[in-house]
Amino acid sequence: MARSVEQTKERIVDAATVEFSEHGIAGARVDRIVARAGCGKGLVYNYFGNKEQLFDVVYDRLVTQAVEAVEFTADDLPGYAVGLHEYNRRHPLVSRLTTWFQLERASRTAPAVSESVRHKSTAVAAAQADGKIDPAIPAATLMDMIVAIAMLGDPDPDSVRLAVGKLVAVTP
Repeated sequence: MARSVEQTKERIVDAATVEFSEHGIAGARVDRIVARAGCGKGLVYNYFGNKEQLFDVVYDRLVTQAVEAVEFTADDLPGYAVGLHEYNRRHPLVSRLTTWFQLERASRTAPAVSESVRHKSTAVAAAQADGKIDPAIPAATLMDMIVAIAMLGDPDPDSVRLAVGKLVAVTP
């Protein structure tokens, strides 16, 4: 029984991932999610509460996977940006859901993102203090800019590397 419940939840989350990536939260329809998942509408509300909470589950799962998959070191921020860029290119639903998240759920922070930003910003601040990265831009803002560059959709990873390299370069 527990296995069946977990399988049903997984089908719902998978169906919701597609639905939310195509329509956002406001445009998503639970009817389409359950049709794709092959279950009843009541199960969505029973397992996830409401459409917004289901979106949060979907988004948290995808960004947690992305955070864990892309290697980070403050010593190679251009390499990190390229890794993030390539991950997003291979997993386009992450970029789409992130865009919807920013439009419709910006007041909420995904736990995996909060922890990741805290860890990365601390490492960048330390590298700035050591003179390895230009300290002109606060570490958290710099990380936001790097993520934005990585998500621009430029098909050329070398352009991403160059842009981030220039952004973090220490100038005499």
